[in-house]
Order: sequence, then C-alpha cells, then structure tokens
Amino acid sequence: MCSTSIIEQVIAKECALHRKENRHNMALCRELLHPQFIEVGRSGSQYNLSQILCLMNEEEWPDGEVVAEQFHCAYMNSDALLLTYRSAWRKTDGTLSEHAYRSSLWVEQNGKWQLLHHQGTPTSLFSCCFYDMGWVIKNHKSKF
Repeated sequence: MCSTSIIEQVIAKECALHRKENRHNMALCRELLHPQFIEVGRSGSQYNLSQILCLMNEEEWPDGEVVAEQFHCAYMNSDALLLTYRSAWRKTDGTLSEHAYRSSLWVEQNGKWQLLHHQGTPTSLFSCCFYDMGWVIKNHKSKF
C-alpha cells in the first residue's frame, strides 16, 4: 500500500504540471510523463506524449492560474494509483472558468512515479466556490 508521503509526492507532481514555468520545461515534463502517456483533454481530443509535449511547449497562458482541490487517491496496487480531483482556471480578478473533473493514473517504475494517463471532463460550475487552493501549488513549488 502507498504511504501518505507517496500520495503527497504524486499530488505535488500533478500540481507541478499545472504551472506554466513547468509546462515549458521539457526535461521536467519528460521526467513526470510516462513514455506511453495518453491524455484525453477537456475538449475530448486525445494526445500522446510527443503531441502533448509540443502543445505544452508552445502554449501561451493568459493571466491567471490553475486551481485544484478535493484530491482523492485510489490504490490500484503498490505501483499504481488513481488520483481524482476538480480544477478550474482562476483569472487574476478571481473569476473561475473551465471547470473540470480530472483523473490521473500514476505508475511507479524504478523508484520513479510518472503520469501514464490523464483525462479532463468538462463540467458546469461547481456547487461551491474554490477556496484559495493555490496553497497546494505554492507549498510544493520548490520541489519541481
């Protein structure tokens, strides 16, 4: 069974992928994303590793940040876990948009946790507002 520290590490890695400076760091992205990575985005489009790396490297971000909360972890076995949470884009004025439920399958190989599969499902506004969840990202910022 995975320890709390492993769950915290995986959440930190997930949140690291939410930040612009990390998404433009291809060495870090290759470290975090599994060679067989697949994403099904909010749009319904599917991307493999090379496609997502190209998109991440070229994307331009408007002012704001990704906020994420309500992380849940389900252990598949000792070297795989499913992380689910909800996210939104928070503009600098505090307005939220692009609400999504997200799921990520993380696998451990050779002592290293990598993201194998990610899916974002668009949803309507959540029933309650996001708290200032930037703490998840900020607390782990120095690790990545």
